[in-house]
Amino acid sequence: MADNRLTTNINQFVISGNLTRDSELKTVGNGFNILNFTVANNYIQKSGESYEQKVNYLDCRVLGKRAEKLVNLLKKGASVVCSGVTRQERWQTQDGKTASKVTFQCENVEITRYVNSESSKPETIGRADYPNSDGFPEDIPGGDSIPF
Repeated sequence: MADNRLTTNINQFVISGNLTRDSELKTVGNGFNILNFTVANNYIQKSGESYEQKVNYLDCRVLGKRAEKLVNLLKKGASVVCSGVTRQERWQTQDGKTASKVTFQCENVEITRYVNSESSKPETIGRADYPNSDGFPEDIPGGDSIPF
């Protein structure tokens, strides 16, 4: 009988939208890079007999060497299409309560409109840019986990 205690569920997303601010690069640990940015994603919601445009503000991140490539391209107002996996972060607040938020860990980022950049053609930076055998950048331990 197979051991069914370990399971993997589907965890994929694709979003498009515009950056609400310039991306921010952080370096942690042994030079590991994390690029954070927020994507405004519009949708329409019915309200009574009319429709209203609403906005989701989605916290996104890119890990490793891809972060270095994207930091100078992901500027406020740029349009992107991102895909990857969601991650739930949990921490203890100062009053001892558990807090959490969901972030979108981007494995592929296609820039469809640049802002204040020398480049003007759409560009995708993702797993395929790293030619190791499993498709993951070598600087991301375990393929997709953050080293802290």
